[in-house]
Amino acid sequence: MSEMTLNRLREMSAREKYSNEHYTKVNNLIEVLSESGILKTVDEDHVFYPQKLFREEEDIELFFISKKDIAICNIDDKGDVHVQVFPLKDINKVELLKLNAAKRTVELIVHINNEEPLILSNEEDTNTHWSYKFYDLILEIYSVLKG
Repeated sequence: MSEMTLNRLREMSAREKYSNEHYTKVNNLIEVLSESGILKTVDEDHVFYPQKLFREEEDIELFFISKKDIAICNIDDKGDVHVQVFPLKDINKVELLKLNAAKRTVELIVHINNEEPLILSNEEDTNTHWSYKFYDLILEIYSVLKG
């Protein structure tokens, strides 16, 4: 099982969009981001984190983390896409919790000025088959944020 890239998620959601409402929303989100040019503004050297991947009862959020900023993209039930971009200089604390190499668990909490903390968890953000990939991904994000 390889890592999940935006292109791989795009292909998967395009295949599944007619049989699954969750993937219809994911596909619409990616299409709007692509057609609007938003994806062109994302730093090419970024870490892609699809929060709530394979958790079909929850809405997916796409995180693009670079050495400059964090972009978070989601779509609501009306089909409206929301994009938030936070410069890394606005981060006032980064916490790495529940780090356990034997169990391959980790949680990252990013505190941004005047915002709710961003919580990334390899146990909560995907299914059990992908959680070990998300473990590595969260550690990579931590490295980017700590620069």
